[in-house]
Amino acid sequence: MSARRERRARRSSADVRALLLEAARELFLAQGFDATTTRQISERAGVTEPLLFRNFGSKAELFEVAVLTPVAEFVSDYAASWSAVDAPLAQQRVDAFVRGLYAMAQDSRTVLLAALVKRLDAEAGEDRDVLDRVAGTLQGLRGVSDLERNENVDPRAALAAVLGMVLGVALLDDLLFPRGSRRPGRDRLIAEMEKLVLYGITRRGGNVR
Repeated sequence: MSARRERRARRSSADVRALLLEAARELFLAQGFDATTTRQISERAGVTEPLLFRNFGSKAELFEVAVLTPVAEFVSDYAASWSAVDAPLAQQRVDAFVRGLYAMAQDSRTVLLAALVKRLDAEAGEDRDVLDRVAGTLQGLRGVSDLERNENVDPRAALAAVLGMVLGVALLDDLLFPRGSRRPGRDRLIAEMEKLVLYGITRRGGNVR
């Protein structure tokens, strides 16, 4: 291959990062953090291992981006829906929120649980980790919700309660349903969570204590 053709075939830095991130997410989801190596990631992405380190620095950094990206995309997409010309009704907003968060958490279940395990195994007093960054990203939802406008709601506590409910149902399936038991389907779970949000927050009376 001539030098000119090789230059034309060379992938951009953005393309390389996207390939590495996709490969990393696939492997982290299939194998977990510890069992996945940077060599496996680079081979699946079709790039050299030094190029991986040039773009991400370490496996831990790549793992963090792989975990954070879908969370940030969910927050960004949800925020964008609020800037649409036709403002959605409360029920539509709740459906988009619960359904989107549940889908994101289920799709990223392995990497999110792996991040939780890493937190549990970490020494006390360590620097901010990936879960801190996930939590910080999710807190961005406070600025694009109706919670701040409702005087009967504590916005911080209400958001934590809703996030905890949806993430818990999506991530802790094994804790909630014994093996061999009848499990509600995805749509039924989402519908019940939406009702709890709608009737528990948007139609609440009285003052917050």
